[in-house]
Amino acid sequence: MKRLIAMVVASCVLLALSNTVQAQTGSNMKVTNRASGKVLDAAGSSAGSNVIIYTDYGNSNQRWNIASANGGYTFRNVQSNLAMDTWNWGTGNGTNIAVYSYWGGDPQTYYLASVGSGYYRITPKISSGQCVDAYGTSSGDNVGTWSYWGGSNQQWSIASSSSSSSSSSSGSTNCGTGWNRGYPWGYTHNGTVYMAWCGDTMVATQPGANGYKYNSGGSYSTTKLYMWSGDTSAGAEAYCSAPTARGTWPAFWITTDGAWTGEVDIAEWKGSGTVWQNTYDGSWETKTTSSNNTYYKTHMQLKSTASGENDAWVWLYINGSWTATHTGSSFRNKNFWLIRNLQMEGSSGSPGPTSASYTCRSISQW
Repeated sequence: MKRLIAMVVASCVLLALSNTVQAQTGSNMKVTNRASGKVLDAAGSSAGSNVIIYTDYGNSNQRWNIASANGGYTFRNVQSNLAMDTWNWGTGNGTNIAVYSYWGGDPQTYYLASVGSGYYRITPKISSGQCVDAYGTSSGDNVGTWSYWGGSNQQWSIASSSSSSSSSSSGSTNCGTGWNRGYPWGYTHNGTVYMAWCGDTMVATQPGANGYKYNSGGSYSTTKLYMWSGDTSAGAEAYCSAPTARGTWPAFWITTDGAWTGEVDIAEWKGSGTVWQNTYDGSWETKTTSSNNTYYKTHMQLKSTASGENDAWVWLYINGSWTATHTGSSFRNKNFWLIRNLQMEGSSGSPGPTSASYTCRSISQW
């Protein structure tokens, strides 16, 4: 009799937990880390893109379709429809979490267990003693697996997002602190796109507003980059996940305030996996680097050429490796705008795809 009662109680507990978890699943869900208040974020839309935590801007790469499958639950990213994946079947501490094409296997299946106060432990099916763990509390910090010990960095709330379902196809109007939508001169550039959106993730869709072929995303920093006569260096860097399909033209760059007398394309992609890095000071210097990366750290430094001179060396890097040094004539004592945008067609070829997305985040300038 005692055994029967225990079995009934256990069944009721499991049923209650199942119902609680089920209520937290569905489309366009936001998954928030308890320690940081930041959300689960796919850092790109290609298979193998990293999963991180990041400040919630309401972008579609920060939203998940959660559904029961394979005895547990799957997390499909709203932007890419790729599934959260315990990478390479890993079962030990430090295994990475990324997104990958959905195939329904155990590495893409997770158990949810309530830990109280509206938070859950997310456990990979292939490693029951592990959990999904945020390795820090800052935007851009990695997410992987770790032995469960009950820390707040291992606990997640799961709630329906207030963002409209159109975010997956249209983009966000939240540019983030320190950014303005479009370009310093307006919302158009090079003819085919109206910059209707901004934010870390920029989404291009058809048709565009005001007679343009595309709506897309672009923004510029409210703080100008400036290298005055006494500076030894200035610069900027970002982490970018760029599309490479024909007709996509994402870029991270600086250009002079006012008359166009200087520009540095810190990184741009013109419809292929080639990374272009260019400097303009009346004529062009160009460096191209072939790469099959899905995520890039792009970095530029302006350095003194000699004491008292107005020119600057332009040092360029990709993923921490030096790629080129150009000369920026009279780059000192000029104001530069820092811009990130997803242009379409033009130099990247035509016709472009009907939709594309570009993520450029964790940006710093000095």
